[in-house]
Amino acid sequence: MLINVGDVIQNWEGVDVLVESLEEGRYGILVKGSFVQGGRFSTYLIPELPPCESAWPGKLSWYNWANRATITLANGIKVGNVCLSGFTLINAEAYDLLWEETIRLMEA
Repeated sequence: MLINVGDVIQNWEGVDVLVESLEEGRYGILVKGSFVQGGRFSTYLIPELPPCESAWPGKLSWYNWANRATITLANGIKVGNVCLSGFTLINAEAYDLLWEETIRLMEA
């Protein structure tokens, strides 16, 4: 597994996040945790999505996602990710459905 509960990863701004739960979906891994300095964190890691500079506009603008960026795993590997503001979607199945819509939009 690329990531484990208890790992400390870094978000796209280099801020440390303690991984508290993982849920595997069809396209990626839903990661939930807490910023080490306080506050909740949630993102959907998609191994096939290349790492990139953050596209954080704070609203739904990257194919219905609030952000498309890079997460640095505990072992230093960089993985592409997408996320929403807050905890709008509660499980990997919901993220999978939104990712399927993203694929459809990108192919259009």
